[in-house]
Amino acid sequence: MEKMNKNARMQVMAACIASALMLSACGGGGGGGGDTSPGTQTTRQTAPSTPNISIGTTGSLLATAPIAFSASATDPSGLTLSYIWDFGDGSAPTPGQNVSHTYAKSGSYTVKVTVSNTANQASSFTQSITIVAPNPATPTIQSSATTAAIGQSVTFTANSSDPQNLPLTFSWDFGDGSAGSGATVSHTFNKAGTYNVSVTASDTSGLQATASIAQGVVATNSNKLVADCAGANCGAVDASTYSGNGIGTWRYTNTTSSDATIDINIAGVKPGNKATLVFTNGGTNMTSAPGTGNLASASALPSLGARAVITHEMMAYQGTYAGKMAMTEKNRQLAEQLIHLPAQTVAARAQAARMSARPRANAAIGDTRTWNDLWDNASNPVPYVTQANTQCTLPSGRNVVFWLDPNATKSGNVSSDDMAAMKNAVCGSNGGFAQLNALLGDVWGTVPSKYKGSVIQDSPGALQDINIAIVNAPASTGWAGYFYGANNYLSTVSGMSNSNQALLFFINAGEVKNNRNYTIASLLHEATHMTNFYQRSIVRGTTHDTWLEETSAMLSEDVIAPALLGGYDTAYSVRIPGYLQTGGGVSYNQWSTLSSGSYSLGGAFGAFLNRRYGLAIYKQLITSCNDGDSYGIDSSYNCLDKLITSNGGSGLADEYARFGASIFATLPATNLPNGYGFPTKTDGAYQFAAFDLTKYQTTSPQSLFGIFQSMSHSYQVDNINGNSYSRKGVKIPANTSMILVVR
Repeated sequence: MEKMNKNARMQVMAACIASALMLSACGGGGGGGGDTSPGTQTTRQTAPSTPNISIGTTGSLLATAPIAFSASATDPSGLTLSYIWDFGDGSAPTPGQNVSHTYAKSGSYTVKVTVSNTANQASSFTQSITIVAPNPATPTIQSSATTAAIGQSVTFTANSSDPQNLPLTFSWDFGDGSAGSGATVSHTFNKAGTYNVSVTASDTSGLQATASIAQGVVATNSNKLVADCAGANCGAVDASTYSGNGIGTWRYTNTTSSDATIDINIAGVKPGNKATLVFTNGGTNMTSAPGTGNLASASALPSLGARAVITHEMMAYQGTYAGKMAMTEKNRQLAEQLIHLPAQTVAARAQAARMSARPRANAAIGDTRTWNDLWDNASNPVPYVTQANTQCTLPSGRNVVFWLDPNATKSGNVSSDDMAAMKNAVCGSNGGFAQLNALLGDVWGTVPSKYKGSVIQDSPGALQDINIAIVNAPASTGWAGYFYGANNYLSTVSGMSNSNQALLFFINAGEVKNNRNYTIASLLHEATHMTNFYQRSIVRGTTHDTWLEETSAMLSEDVIAPALLGGYDTAYSVRIPGYLQTGGGVSYNQWSTLSSGSYSLGGAFGAFLNRRYGLAIYKQLITSCNDGDSYGIDSSYNCLDKLITSNGGSGLADEYARFGASIFATLPATNLPNGYGFPTKTDGAYQFAAFDLTKYQTTSPQSLFGIFQSMSHSYQVDNINGNSYSRKGVKIPANTSMILVVR
C-alpha cells in the first residue's frame, strides 16, 4: 500500500477539522487509518441526534414506585440505534429505549441516557429529577357496630401500610368534637345522629393518608319487647320469659320517625329451641335496613339457612310470573282508560249495535274459530285456529265453550281426559264458575250507557259465552294463561281492530300437560280477572293496583280450587314455598318494578287473610274497595287496610307482620297462638285447610343493601343451645316492627 505524503495528510486533517462531526472518516496518520486503495474516497459517519427523555407520569415521582422512562433520537444515516440508561442512584446501567426504574429513596437524581448507532457514534442527554417519598396507603376502617346506641361503646380499628416500611401512627376524629389515637380505639357517643368518623395514618417522615366512615347512632328506647300472644298455645309468659313449651311471640313496634335499638333477653329457653326475628316494613315508604345486633353469649348460634323445599309446581311456573305481571298491568291501564272514556254519541252507539255488540250464535261442537292472541302486540296478533271441543251452560244461563287447538292434541299436550277434567271442574251447579259467580258476581252483564259504543253486550236470553281458548303456544311465549280486557272491546274502537269481541281467556296447552290441577286453578284465576274487569271497572268505575288485583285472583284459587281438586291448593304447593325461597326482601306493593317473588308473596298472604277473616275480605274486595292511585281515588293500600279494620283487625301493617312471622318461623298447622300461622278456618260451606310449614326450611336471608323496601320482610334465625337467648343492639328502623318467635 502506498503511504500518504506529508501534504496529503495535512489535507485530510484539515478536512476533519472542517467537519468535526465526521470523525469516522478521519483515518490515516500514525498508522491509524484503514486500508484504502489509491484514489478511493473515505466514508464519513455522523453521530445520532441528541436524545429526548420522556417520563411516564405528570405527577410527583414517588420512591418505591416504578417509573417509566423513554427516549427518542434519530440517526442521519438511518443506522440502527441502541440506548443505555444511568439513573444516578448507583444501580447498574439499563439498556433499552423504553425502561422502568424504581428508586428506593427520595432525593435528587441525574438521569443520563446515551444513544449509539452501529458505527459506534454516540450522543447523550442528562436530566435532573426529584424523587419524593410516598404517602402511607389509605387506611381502612372497621366499626364494631354498623349502628350503635347512645352510650354504647364502639370499637374502631384502622389498617394501613407504609411503602417505605416506616412506622405509622393513627389519629382519630369521631365527628362529635372528640379525638383519639391508636390503631384500635373505643368511643361512646352521647347523642343520636350520623357521625363522620375519620382516621389519619402518619409515618415518621410526616407523610399522611386519611379515610372516613359514617357511623350511625340511635336512641335506645326504654320500651322493651312485649308479649304478643295469650292463651293455652302461647309460650310467652311475660316480656322476657318463655314457658318452655309451645310457641312464644314477642313484638316491638317502632312508631317513631327515628331508628331504635333494643336488647333482647329471653329466659326459660332450652337447647333445641329456635328463635326467629322477623322484621316487617308494613308501610308504603322504604326505610333504612334493620339490624340483627349481636348474640350476647354462646347461648345461640346463627342459622346459616338451608335451601327451602322446592316443589315441582313452584319451579314450573316461576318463568311465567314476569309475563303474567305485564298482562295484569296492561289490564289495569286499560281499565283506567275505560273508566275515564268520554260518553259515546248516540250515533256511535247505534253503529256499535249494528256491528258486533251482540253475542254470536251459540257455538256447536266442531265449529271452527280463529282467536287473535294479543299478548305481545295488539296490532300484530298471533292467530290460532281452534275447534269447539266441549261446552256447558252455567246456572246463570251463560255458556262456557272450550276451544281447542288441534295441534295441542297432536303434540300430546292435551288429552280428552284433560278436557273432561277441566269441564267438570268449572261447569255444573256447584262448579268453579258457578261458585265464583255466587261469591263475586257474574263475569259480564248490563253495560252502562257510556260504554255501549265501546264494549260487547249481553242480550236478553242470549248472554255472551265464556270462551276458553286452549292453544299450543310455544314454550317461550312467557305465559301459562291470561285474560286481556281488550277482547271485551268492539273492533270499531280506535286501536282495537284485532279485538276478539268476546269474553275470552287463553290457556297455554303446554301447561295442561305440566300440571292439570294448576291449570284448573288458573281457570279460576283468569275468570276472577274477567269478573273484576266487569264488576269493578265497568260497573263501579274503579280498579286495583297490580299487587291487589293479582292477590284477589289468587284468593279465588285458595277459596274454590281445593274442594274441586281433592285438596290441591296452589297456596301451599306453590306460593308459600316460593316466598320462603326468596329469603325476604320482596316489596309487596312495588309489584311492577320488584317482581321477583311477588306472586308467591301475594298468594301466600292471601291464604293467610282467608284463614284470618274467612270469605269477608275476599268478597269485599269487589264491593267495598274504591281504589286506584292513578286518578287520585283511595289507594289500594288504604282500601285493604280499611277492610281489615272493618272486620275486626288492627290494620294491614299488623296483619302483614303476623304473616311474615308465620312464614319465616315456619309455624305448624296446629297449637298456634291466636293470630299466627295458617290454621283451619270454616266460613259457611267453605273450609280452609290448615298448613303445616314445618316441612319447609328457610333459606339464607336476602341481603338488603342498606334499604328496607316498602311492604317487605327480613329475618334472622338462631338455633338456641343454652338456657337463655340474648341479642344486643337489635335495630328496628323508623315506622317498622319486629316480631320474635321462639318454639
